[in-house]
Amino acid sequence: MVHRSQSVPPEHFKDLHFLTGELIGNVQYEARTSSEETSQIATFSLFAYYTWKSIPLKPVIVLTAGVHGDEIAGVEALQLFTAQKMSAYQQDYEFLLIPRVNPWGSTFFRRENGDEIDINRHFVSDSHSQEAKLITGYIKEKMIRACLSIDFHEDVVHKNDGEFKPPTAFYLYERTASGLILGPHITKKVGETFPVSNQSSIYGETALHGCVFSADLDERTLENFFYQQGADVALTFETPTCWELERRIQAHIIALEEAIHQFKQLPKILQRNK
Repeated sequence: MVHRSQSVPPEHFKDLHFLTGELIGNVQYEARTSSEETSQIATFSLFAYYTWKSIPLKPVIVLTAGVHGDEIAGVEALQLFTAQKMSAYQQDYEFLLIPRVNPWGSTFFRRENGDEIDINRHFVSDSHSQEAKLITGYIKEKMIRACLSIDFHEDVVHKNDGEFKPPTAFYLYERTASGLILGPHITKKVGETFPVSNQSSIYGETALHGCVFSADLDERTLENFFYQQGADVALTFETPTCWELERRIQAHIIALEEAIHQFKQLPKILQRNK
């Protein structure tokens, strides 16, 4: 049996002096050679990066990407935001980044992990996802409570979802204790530059102005995990893969900056952590 490692941190993040990198843990997957005579165990490492030195002294914004390895715009947007724009917000917030939630999928450009599991349906107590177990354990052990969490995704437009037609414009999911709070502001801002979905239903969920906000949103997602851990607002952004990559990256960044701007304006009564 052959062991090999893919444990090198993403270059764009480990070289930023204001971030502290930390290994969350490793995931391992077995693969067989074409002859099926020799199996290989490949190790992939999951990293977190944060802006504080010892403990966070300001509210924490959590940014995650790469849950689905074939959705690359969010990872690229997170790299660009961190390198060029994050410093403008560090006076008010600390940041925690998990830029590649699915390192195996990111390596092989696959939606699922190496066990053919959709990680974003496994942030549950009896999870079968190595990655979900590592992340939930890490967040709980560090006692990190986000004020705002944002998970970056993409809608693979050519996929077959049966009765549902994938949107070909930007949209988002918002989870709060008070219905839509930030979503309409975010989609309005994005809509100044890029198309925003006008569908009244997205994958069977109620949508308004490009915002999905049904009380019955899937509870197995990373977004819901952070909300259950105390986030005031938990968001998921979606861009369509039929757009050029640069447009998708820019839409994510516009949405991210507007989300932070609008969150800062929220009355404290709506912020559960204050």
